[in-house]
Amino acid sequence: MHGIAIFALVALLTTSGWASLCPDKDGMSDEVRKAFVDKHNEYRTLVAKGKAKNKLGGNAPPAARMLKMSYDCAIEENMMDYAKQCKFAHNSYKDRNGWGQNLYMTSGRNVNKTRAAENSVSAWFSELEHKGVPKENRLTMEVFNRGVGHYSQVVWQWSKKVGCAVVWCKDMTLVGCEYAQAGNYLGSLIYEIGEPCKEDKDCNCDKCKCDREEALCIPPQIEASERSKRPESKIERPKRPESKIERPKRPDAKIEKSKRPDSKPASPKPYIVEFSKDSGSMCPDKNGMSDESYDCAIEENMMNYAKKCKFAHNSYKDRNGWGQNLYMTSGRNVNKTRAAENSVSAWFSELERKGVPKENRLTMEVFNHGVGHYSQVVWQWSNKVGCAVVWCKDMTLVGCEYARAGNYLGSLIYEIGEPCKEDKDCNCDKCKCDREEALCIPPQ
Repeated sequence: MHGIAIFALVALLTTSGWASLCPDKDGMSDEVRKAFVDKHNEYRTLVAKGKAKNKLGGNAPPAARMLKMSYDCAIEENMMDYAKQCKFAHNSYKDRNGWGQNLYMTSGRNVNKTRAAENSVSAWFSELEHKGVPKENRLTMEVFNRGVGHYSQVVWQWSKKVGCAVVWCKDMTLVGCEYAQAGNYLGSLIYEIGEPCKEDKDCNCDKCKCDREEALCIPPQIEASERSKRPESKIERPKRPESKIERPKRPDAKIEKSKRPDSKPASPKPYIVEFSKDSGSMCPDKNGMSDESYDCAIEENMMNYAKKCKFAHNSYKDRNGWGQNLYMTSGRNVNKTRAAENSVSAWFSELERKGVPKENRLTMEVFNHGVGHYSQVVWQWSNKVGCAVVWCKDMTLVGCEYARAGNYLGSLIYEIGEPCKEDKDCNCDKCKCDREEALCIPPQ
């Protein structure tokens, strides 16, 4: 019998609870649950120790702060409710509470559920050996299209809760697991590369404990009922591409989020905003915009919306997945250069007025401090910007859009560390280090 697997991309947080706390129902038992969580942690340890074979040569790099997974009953219940429909296809992001999801099936009927649990996780993990992941360990669309999305979700560093289901269907045995936080953010590291923890502080995670034997960081337990869902009112749920990818959501309090690296690697350097259009030539003067050199296509998109004079975000789709900051002043016909400077200064001032914890990670709690404009302005991986200033009937409206967008919940705003001193410090293909500005200049 041959099993087949499919998976989804997304992201979020959740729960505590161990297998013994879950009711035995729908054919699930502690033995099956333990098989699922143990197999996940077995492979996470293998990766963390740098012993996982990679098709692209040698072993996958070791993981500096791989979190140990625990089993979650609420996630299991959600997965089971869907799995009982016997559909070998992903359900909606909303129905999964924003959790990640891996699926597997075998044509064998009534397969032993413990064996099905072990076989499914092994099949997902085997993508590393059969397909391979480049040494940079970043999940780009190119890497995703190699067919490694199940593997990357299994070892996604920040996924720390799992709940699974095995269902005997009419013509197959169906297996599914859901994950919180979800993994598979395009553009993100799958995990942070480095030597695994030797003491608790190496985990760089509040109240985490280092398990030296397993080379994993054990996170504190989080109450499922409090942390398992994102507030619907704060999230846009973009559509997934047809290739089985779902794109994460972002809070929408005058800020937006798109795709971003979810990690904190060794070479922390913000990108310089890239001035584009044929090596820095300027956009045409139209709509009252002055000759400022950045991304003209993004400006045009922002301008088309800003001319509607609505001080509210447009849809994710209409923004091409780009981030967006908005600003307005009741002053009419304000000098556009001054409006540009004032808007960016106002967005950045949230750091001083509201503050960001030293961990520098954008959680929902941090976002709700009111720092989302600031975080988008300094989002490390945003390297294109295009803006608009429009004189409206009763205000001057300013907006900027960003690519890549920032503000992914659970992500670092930027990688912490000494700025670059030479090009290789940027950890970015063909980037150049500007020592004077302490920024990495990405290729055009």
